[in-house]
Amino acid sequence: MADYAGDVDVDGKPNYRYEGPFYSLNTAPAARKRYLRAAWLAPAFGLVLLIAMGLLNSEGTRNLYVALPHVSIFLPVFLQFGDAYM
Repeated sequence: MADYAGDVDVDGKPNYRYEGPFYSLNTAPAARKRYLRAAWLAPAFGLVLLIAMGLLNSEGTRNLYVALPHVSIFLPVFLQFGDAYM
């Protein structure tokens, strides 16, 4: 725990801050490019499939208990885009 500096919040809860060396992943530019392409294409493909499923014209999609879970799936898909951006 030598790399962490301890502190106390206003509420009295302990708070720790890392002060040690930071490490990064060193990869070849071609491997990084291949990884980023896959990291962006996977959520893009999922988003296209999700939109296509929403465009199906069936009686079940007109019910709220079917439509709300379908709409709630958009949040994880957009969070995948955020993870790919990081």
